[in-house]
Amino acid sequence: MAAYASPDLLAHYGASVWTMLIVVLISVPMYICATASTPVAVGLLMAGVSPAAALVFMLTGPATNIATLMVILKELGKRELALYLVAVVSVALASGVLLDYLFERFHWQLQLTNVAHEGMTGLVYNVSAIILAALILMQFYKKWRPKKQSCCAH
Repeated sequence: MAAYASPDLLAHYGASVWTMLIVVLISVPMYICATASTPVAVGLLMAGVSPAAALVFMLTGPATNIATLMVILKELGKRELALYLVAVVSVALASGVLLDYLFERFHWQLQLTNVAHEGMTGLVYNVSAIILAALILMQFYKKWRPKKQSCCAH
């Protein structure tokens, strides 16, 4: 994302529709799934981009990846593709504006911290990992174990 617009540029515009429009222009052609958009959005938030712009990214990026757009174009046509894009972008921008309004109206503050995962090395986590590994190995064994030959083949 930083190749198209640096987080500093996006943070410069702050919580505005301009930032959301820049995010739309970047996220629409970007090939990103919903799972991958979450850490990117967190990175944007950590860089100082508004929560509304991060929300717009999370809504438009996965909904408008190139694979989805090509399927819509092939199956439904150009007109429907244009309507789809207008609808997705409009709803994302409206959601961003609403989120900005809610942050301002209720004086919400976004508190972001970098958290380490040192607490995930305790006994419960280790035992859970061992149980999970054992269950996975059992499934592999069931799938690939040799089949028993019948004793009375004619």
